[in-house]
Amino acid sequence: MSEHQTIDHRKWNGASSDELGYTGDSLHTSLLHRHTNQSGQQFNVLNIDARRDGVGSTILASTPLDHRITPFFTLRAAIFARQMGVQFIVSEVPGVTIDPENPLRTKGAFQTPNQALSAFMGNYEPIAKAQLQAIDAEVGLEDGQEVELFGESLGTDYVVGMAQAIAHHSFEKRLKISKMHLFEPVNSFGNYRVDRIIGILRKLTTIEAKRAPLYIAENEAIGHRNAKPFEQESEENEKIDKLLKTRQFLAAYFAGAGIRKGLHGAILDAMRDHSADGSGLHEAEIITSLAVHSSVSHEKDSSQLTDAINEAGGRAKLVLLEAGEGDQTPLGHGVLNSIGRLAEFAIGHARMV
Repeated sequence: MSEHQTIDHRKWNGASSDELGYTGDSLHTSLLHRHTNQSGQQFNVLNIDARRDGVGSTILASTPLDHRITPFFTLRAAIFARQMGVQFIVSEVPGVTIDPENPLRTKGAFQTPNQALSAFMGNYEPIAKAQLQAIDAEVGLEDGQEVELFGESLGTDYVVGMAQAIAHHSFEKRLKISKMHLFEPVNSFGNYRVDRIIGILRKLTTIEAKRAPLYIAENEAIGHRNAKPFEQESEENEKIDKLLKTRQFLAAYFAGAGIRKGLHGAILDAMRDHSADGSGLHEAEIITSLAVHSSVSHEKDSSQLTDAINEAGGRAKLVLLEAGEGDQTPLGHGVLNSIGRLAEFAIGHARMV
């Protein structure tokens, strides 16, 4: 059984940037940290704190595959944090990054052999452990702290890896995960051949890429024409984006191949931790959200994932995102690039229990 949520960008027509949440006093902290770890890897950690009077959840997140923390990513993260009233901390994936001081500089943008080979085999824990360590080093986590996890698209694999690192105690601090949000996971259930995964990735670059301009156009329609991806801001940015994607292709490729393993095995593995301090995923609520017209995230797979979690004693639900009445825009994989729809999604998500 799935739930339904309407996300209608038209409700935000004429809303200011303060009202949407990417500017204003509600953002108590918005800092980008350039992290360097012991291996020499360099990648960014974004910390946005929009908790009201210091009260609210802390959500740990990862960038999706081949995405970097750019101004548009930061804008979207700020809206999400503000509308949910949370502290939202995002780590880039090691090897897939952009240096804010010099975008053409790619020093430290690599993965260790263990990270790359593990990801290729569908094990994202080594990368996720490095992300958690970066978050801890730059922002600070307390031993025993309660956190939530959020993953979007191919970023869901990394946050599930975070849950495993916490459950297995390979990450040094013990955290209690109260909730995990999975938005548009590309392969939530099933161990598929590489050719099927290649087909899914091809749809990302064809069907879903053709829909992308629809969602960016909605930002201009509600009065926010500057809310657009980094590579669309200027010709120079477009060149930088192409260069980074070329130089950092292998890091993205190895991780992309690993999604054939699905999320269900790793999630059930993370749920097996029943330590006395509540560390791990076994007590968390797990919410999977899908756009109704997505060509790469399928309701059948996510329903199977939800059933498997609940049968194992967990708490999981599936949410389908729909357009408002009279809205003919297909809601696909990148729909949250429409910042009005993102705000609606965040408000609805904050109300879910």
